[in-house]
Amino acid sequence: MKRLFIAISLLLSFQLAGAQTQSKAVTDAIAGVDKAKAALENPKKAVKPASWISLGEAYVKAFQAPSAGIIYASKPQVMMMLGNVPPVSSEMRVLSGVQYQADVYPEFTLYYDASGMLVIIEVTKPAYSDIDPLAEAVKAFVKAGELETKEKGLEKIKGQLENVSSLYFNDGSVMFNLGRYADASDDFMKCVDIAALDIIGKVDTLSIFNAGFTAYMANDTVRAVDMLEKCVELGYFVDGDVYARLGELYLGKGDVQKGKAIFEEGFKLFPANQGLIIGLINYYLDTKENPDKLFELIAEAKANEPTNASLYYVEGDVYKGLGDVQKALDCYYQSYEIDNNYHYGLFAAGALWYDEAVRVSELAQKEMDNDKYNALVEEFEGYMINAIEPFEKLFNVAVDPEFKRAAAEYLKSINFRFRDRDQKYADAYDKYNNYLNSNN
Repeated sequence: MKRLFIAISLLLSFQLAGAQTQSKAVTDAIAGVDKAKAALENPKKAVKPASWISLGEAYVKAFQAPSAGIIYASKPQVMMMLGNVPPVSSEMRVLSGVQYQADVYPEFTLYYDASGMLVIIEVTKPAYSDIDPLAEAVKAFVKAGELETKEKGLEKIKGQLENVSSLYFNDGSVMFNLGRYADASDDFMKCVDIAALDIIGKVDTLSIFNAGFTAYMANDTVRAVDMLEKCVELGYFVDGDVYARLGELYLGKGDVQKGKAIFEEGFKLFPANQGLIIGLINYYLDTKENPDKLFELIAEAKANEPTNASLYYVEGDVYKGLGDVQKALDCYYQSYEIDNNYHYGLFAAGALWYDEAVRVSELAQKEMDNDKYNALVEEFEGYMINAIEPFEKLFNVAVDPEFKRAAAEYLKSINFRFRDRDQKYADAYDKYNNYLNSNN
């Protein structure tokens, strides 16, 4: 899912002298809004686009004010911006499995990653608690557009609205990182709505997808389906992930046939998409339906691209998911035979043998009968030894250091187990252990 979501971090441009200045920034911004609103009470100014633009800009400043002047930088740099004012508290927080240092200030919380870089700015005390200043800014800019008669002026207003959309997008990214998926979805929907305004007249496919994806994460099925269906209509597929999520949503709603149809439609276009493969495998496992249709789709894809090694790899994944280990292995090896530069099949073959060994090992640990236990240990060791050949081949042919290192990790572990049984295993253990130590 890492390639599904594109997060934009906007660098804010005002300087900050300290915590007191931060509060003053909010006070000044609110005063700016009040001043702009007061100006509109004058009938002559109320019909001028500039007056409404000023109000919109004032609301934008009010939105930005609580964290004005803080940029995404290293902690020492951020502390300098804050006038070295210490946080009220500092603690470690985990977001989506990642640990951050969270420095809490009166109006915001700053999240630093393991390298000490500021990566998330969470505003906890906005300038307004009862209104959305960006929504008010949009209203003001739209009103300015209605009054503006010059093309140059309209372009300026369009730019202002697009800036508001960027701020919503940035806030949506922050909400996503904080795990506040419903809020993130609302932000992205506002981006969609701004793009659809007459003055802009665009379709923001990225925000449509993000609104749908975050709604999916928030269990808002209605919005998720609506937005992802729009993505399909617009041809915005995100390498098949749209189909994968949409199919899953329909299955969750109980519309099994619709979910299956979407999975199959997506698989025809994106046969290597893991989400679609897993979705189809789970469908056939859950329904006990004959999976021949799935293999027909794979065969059709292979007929169109007979030298596409990834299709054979995909077929192996399907067989693996359905529990046919030998056919899965055959497909994995075939993917490498078709394209010697495609190394996923070799890795998958080794990993499958290794996983089978782990599975049998777990059975052996629970077995109380001594003879059955010994038989399981023998089976376990056989699978371990079978894993050596594909991993060794991968280690020897791989150029990608990640593949090479992964193979070495497995080979080190396997040969360590047998090192006292035969000198060749001891030598192999030393070889891969030395490689890993010298390639940290």
